Amino acid sequence: MSMGRNKETQAIKRQAAIDLTEHYLSAMGYDWRLIKVRGIEKMLIEKYTFFKELTPQYDEGAEAMIAQEVTIGLYCDAISECVQYVEDLFALIRASENPDYFIKNIITYQAGQVTSKIKTFVSNKESIETAFHLPKGITFSLQEDTENYANGIVEMQNLCNDIIKFYQEYEYFYVQYKHGLTIPFRPFGNSYSVEQVSQEKCGELVPFIAAYDNFNLKASSQRGTFSTNHGVMMPGFSENVQAVLTTLHDENNYLRFVFPPNPDLHISQLVIVAKKINLCIRTFVYNFYHKLKDNPNSIASQIPTDFNKNLVLSFTYNHTE
Repeated sequence: MSMGRNKETQAIKRQAAIDLTEHYLSAMGYDWRLIKVRGIEKMLIEKYTFFKELTPQYDEGAEAMIAQEVTIGLYCDAISECVQYVEDLFALIRASENPDYFIKNIITYQAGQVTSKIKTFVSNKESIETAFHLPKGITFSLQEDTENYANGIVEMQNLCNDIIKFYQEYEYFYVQYKHGLTIPFRPFGNSYSVEQVSQEKCGELVPFIAAYDNFNLKASSQRGTFSTNHGVMMPGFSENVQAVLTTLHDENNYLRFVFPPNPDLHISQLVIVAKKINLCIRTFVYNFYHKLKDNPNSIASQIPTDFNKNLVLSFTYNHTE
């Protein structure tokens, strides 16, 4: 194949990659997980009405199941959606590092590489501009825009730091929930009493969210599921268990609760996390799409400058790469 023909083929291949990426970005439902988490919030608010006819113990014990198992399940589902949302964002960032193979790298999901990307991401000006396809070394004619852009970089750093911290703290709960049988929906093996249901309805009883771990304390400490700053709570702690506890511990064959870092976790906090991730994904999609499709002499870009006030700086710049 001649040099000229090879260049022509490469150019067509690059344009094909852009076309496929454009379709993917236009078709992806990046709002869905946020909607799902907000839907869970609404179900928690209306759970005694919504779930009463769906529980197996409709005639007897329905409210006890809703107060405990259903509530814990919904919280775990919301945590799971938020953790996966973080993975969505960093899967996009990772795949966009090689635009010609974006489709290959986003569709053939590499879970280990995505997780590594999250845990090794250092949130600074350079990494933010690279990950979210923002212009490097851009200057503005107005001082106000210069300040807004600088604020936007700081805002993006804070958003990324927040969602990475969330991921690191709650990934274990997502993994245990994903496998189903390692989340206790009745942590102490009992249904709620009438009094406990009443307390839950009044907001006096927070959901007891926990995940099981079976590893010895040294291994758990290395995995991040145990800290010497916290006590150890082991369910099913019978006399028989006590008699051989050392052996069970050393063989990784006992039960221990792992709790979230925030024991008073509320669904509204998970909604905020989902909103932060959604804003990051929207910023990525907008910038990456326009970087691929716009005229190099006038590429549209945007960056959020205030998450709480929903403020965004939109601008165009000359792309010189």
